[in-house]
Amino acid sequence: MTENNEEVRGLCDGKFGDSLFRKPFHHFLRKNELPELFNKVEGMNDHRLLAIITALLIETRLDNLLGLFLPRYSKLLNASNFTFSMKINLLEALNFVPPSITTSAHCLRKIRNEFAHDLSKVDFSSIEEPLKRSLRSLCENAYHGKETPVPGERPLFDAFKQLSFFCIVGLDAYTINIKVLRDEISREDFINNLDQLVKDMNDCTIKQIMSQSPANTEIQGNLLIERYERGVVKISSIEQPEDE
Repeated sequence: MTENNEEVRGLCDGKFGDSLFRKPFHHFLRKNELPELFNKVEGMNDHRLLAIITALLIETRLDNLLGLFLPRYSKLLNASNFTFSMKINLLEALNFVPPSITTSAHCLRKIRNEFAHDLSKVDFSSIEEPLKRSLRSLCENAYHGKETPVPGERPLFDAFKQLSFFCIVGLDAYTINIKVLRDEISREDFINNLDQLVKDMNDCTIKQIMSQSPANTEIQGNLLIERYERGVVKISSIEQPEDE
């Protein structure tokens, strides 16, 4: 696995409406940690070890990304039952990144599990057939006609490396989006603007309701009480005639 900016440009883009962010923001001054990560698996030919190490790299990127948005993410990390699968599900639930990235992460996680739980499996050809089909399909969809970064001499092995590259680069690419979002919604003026927005919405709703005739009216002393839909009540004073 190697990273080339030209090769991966646009690789992680999603479809409009599928997720909050459809494209990664470009932040040129951010330190790029991917080459160092990919060096850890470069040239690795042991399929079991490759699957396990790759899953660790993906889980690390997930922790980094989720930790940027969730201020108390450490509380989840400290829970013994907070699994790799749950981390992917959480990112899916937040809907920040294109689903192709999280779906790929699930596939790679399942492949890791097959190797980790069955010592008789020593290469990618031994994994379950549905998982093989999923691996090939996801890899094809991820690159959708783009030139893949690894030659196709060993189909399953290369498909795994290609999908891993896509998943890790994708998780890393949207890091800046999520960091900027977290910083933005934490600003005091952002919260104040939200507060004002809700007040304006309330005022607009009340005006709309009171533009209709009241459901009923009653007089109590010198007060006119008008009741509208949705519990809106208007109380006004009735001017009493002056004694002659």
